[in-house]
Amino acid sequence: MQRKPIKTEEMIIDDLHEGVRELGELTTNSNTNTRLGEKAISAIRRLERALPNVKGRVSDWKQVVGDKAKDAGEHLEDLARNKPWHLAGWAVGIGLVLGVLLSGGRDRD
Repeated sequence: MQRKPIKTEEMIIDDLHEGVRELGELTTNSNTNTRLGEKAISAIRRLERALPNVKGRVSDWKQVVGDKAKDAGEHLEDLARNKPWHLAGWAVGIGLVLGVLLSGGRDRD
C-alpha cells in the first residue's frame, strides 16, 4: 500500500490560493451571483483579502511551536541530567496511570 505524500506548508497555501481563486471566479459570474447571495459573496471577498496573511501566520506559528518544543526538550534534558530518579518516578507514575486508563477497568477472568 502506497502512502500519500505529506503536504508541505507551501503546498497547503497554494491549495488555499487556488480555492479562493475559484471562489472569486464564481462571484464574477452574474448568473452565479444571484444564486450565491450577498452574504456568501461578502464572505468570499473577506477570505480573498485575508489569504495573503496566511503564509506569515503559519510561519510565525511554526516558529513559536519550534521554540516551545526546543525549550521543553532542553528542560527535560536538564531534568534527566540533574534529577534522574525524579524523572524515573514521573515515568513510572505516568506509565501506571496510562496502564489503568487503557485497561478500561476490564475484569480479569
